[in-house]
This record gives sequence, structure tokens and C-alpha cells, in this order.
Amino acid sequence: MRIIAIGDIHGHDHLLKSVLRQIEENYIDKRTTIVFMGDYLNRSPSAEACRATLTMIQDFEAKYPAQTFLLRGNHEWNFIQKIDLDVDQMNITQPWEFEIYREFESLLKGTMPYYETDEYFFAHAGGVMKNGKFARKENTPESLFALYWRYELPDEPYEKTVVRAHKIVDPDEVFGENLISIDLGSYQTGKLGAVVLPDNILIVSD
Repeated sequence: MRIIAIGDIHGHDHLLKSVLRQIEENYIDKRTTIVFMGDYLNRSPSAEACRATLTMIQDFEAKYPAQTFLLRGNHEWNFIQKIDLDVDQMNITQPWEFEIYREFESLLKGTMPYYETDEYFFAHAGGVMKNGKFARKENTPESLFALYWRYELPDEPYEKTVVRAHKIVDPDEVFGENLISIDLGSYQTGKLGAVVLPDNILIVSD
């Protein structure tokens, strides 16, 4: 089984297009699982780019429905909590974002807090609690923090290899011991990354 995890996109559609092209040309087949790690929204350069990003994700999921898993990032979690509030109460950076959130409400509300296999645990911010256990429910402040906001993971042995996004790393810092980090800082660096597991191959947007 091959698993591909895609890092934080933040509405940069041209970067996502590049990564998905490389995935489809070189890696995807019936035994491939694709995990989007969250943060599809916010910090997009334009409304058009943000909408194009979410449309691309939606179309990819429709093309590979049994193989695609969309995880929830902290920005999606904020959206889900505040969707029924006024636009000025939401954690957004542009006035047009509220309209786009509404347009893709079903897609965003359908995102998952984590995904796991026998070998890996995937969560936007790692999903690791203080005791080294994994947060599998959004039922406490600690579990929410572990799933969506934690940057520095506890120095505890993990029962599986953790795959996270959220914390920006350099390409040479992606693969660590029992920890894989796949946020290359799309909105800062202009690079979107994905990892191919278990081969530990790094894909970078071109």
C-alpha cells in the first residue's frame, strides 16, 4: 500500500495543480491512498485562487472517492465553528472568504480530524497528547489543541509514526524519527510538499 500526504495548501491553486500532476503521473494507482492534511483556506492570493483550490480538491476526491481522505486543519475547524456567525466575527483575512466558505460548506464540514493505518497516524498538527497518546476525539481542549494547533510535539515515544502538517519546515527537515512533517510553507515560500510513504519520497511543487 502506498500513501501520499499533501501539506498545507492555503488557497495556492497553482502549487496544488503542480503536486497533483506529479502524483497522477508518477504514483497513483488502485493501491494508493491520498491524504490531504488540511489548511486549504486562508492566506490565498485571491478569491479566484481560493475557489480554484477547493474546486480542484473537490474534483480530485470525486475522481478517487475510495482513495482520498480530507483532514481538517485549524482553519477548517475555525470555519466549522463559526459558519453561522457574521463575517466580521470569523477568523478570515479577506472579505470574499465568507462567500467561498459558504459555497464549499459541505466539503469543509466533511473533513476528518485524523486518519490512521497500522503504521501511521495522520493529523494536521500531529494529534499527539501530552502523554504521547493520540487524540482520536474532538472532545477536550487538549485533544483539539493536539489535533489542530500544537507545534512542538511531546517528547514521548509514539505508538505509530506521526505525519503532520501545520508547522513549517525546510525540505531537509521533513523526515525525522517517528515523525514526518509536510508543511513547506506554501504562502511564505511558494512551495507545496507531499510525501510518498513508506518510501519516504518528497514531492515539491515545480
